[in-house]
Amino acid sequence: MLVTIRTNKYVIGTTLLLLGGAFIYIYKNYDPMEHSFFPACPIKALTGFDCPGCGSQRAIHAILNGNFKAAVNSNPLIMFLIPYLILNLYFITRPFLTAKQLRWRNFLFGYPAMIVLSIITLLFTILRNLI
Repeated sequence: MLVTIRTNKYVIGTTLLLLGGAFIYIYKNYDPMEHSFFPACPIKALTGFDCPGCGSQRAIHAILNGNFKAAVNSNPLIMFLIPYLILNLYFITRPFLTAKQLRWRNFLFGYPAMIVLSIITLLFTILRNLI
């Protein structure tokens, strides 16, 4: 039983690393504006309005190619969310957290933080469609 659980962790970890590497390779080398295999936003297609994620594919491509100004122009919210998600991944993958790390995790990813993040996302969506 223990061997199976450990093996499954390695298989899942290896699979995630390979998928992540493929994701980075594709988004670094292929511009979403020039290749039709990237998915279009269904919300924009149905409503004509930009969702909070619209421009994220272009922003990721720009970030991976070192063009941060283009990334901000494509989707400024992604410049905040990528470090935020990486920090969350750090907290999730740590087997043990110190008391200080637990306080930071609870402050940044607890219920009140999710309310604030939701409000920011809603305001961002409204403002980007008004401007």
